[in-house]
Amino acid sequence: ASQRCPAQTVMLCASMVTSLLGVATSQQVGYTHGEQHPGITLKHCTLEEGCRLEQQEVTLDAQWRWLHDGQENNYHSCYQGDTWEPLHCLDPEKCATECMMEGVSLEDYDKTYGVTGIAGGLRLSYVSAGSYGSRLYVLDGGNQYKMWKLKNREFTFDVDVSSLTCGLNGALYFVEMRADGGYGQ
Repeated sequence: ASQRCPAQTVMLCASMVTSLLGVATSQQVGYTHGEQHPGITLKHCTLEEGCRLEQQEVTLDAQWRWLHDGQENNYHSCYQGDTWEPLHCLDPEKCATECMMEGVSLEDYDKTYGVTGIAGGLRLSYVSAGSYGSRLYVLDGGNQYKMWKLKNREFTFDVDVSSLTCGLNGALYFVEMRADGGYGQ
């Protein structure tokens, strides 16, 4: 009989969509907020060895991060509502040179994006005040994304949707991507 070892709750939002990853690697690096990553404990199980815990971290998708012009004490966002700010982003090259993408602190993960650590996983809450979601990627140490090798393997995860508000989507996605996200390409 096969042994079942559920993965952690965070897998729900370990969304592996990379449509804006190229933007993240070409943007200037912001200096206002340091980059921190919430931790997550995963389980990797085999019949031969049983289950072992795997300590990993998650990172926030570039689409949800603060992109600004870097003018100290007088920041201007490079993205307003649902459009690029024409002052800094008339074209992708200008936007990449004039705008900085900020890191996310653990406090911002919690207060701004609704990502908090809980026993055995992460709690993902929708922060309606700013209409933020929390599309996350699982890291595999440092700046590498976790590569899920699923061929001939079982993948399970637990999700508590008992308090998910009507109309919200909670989803898990896998897409093909490089471990380095195409950095330097």
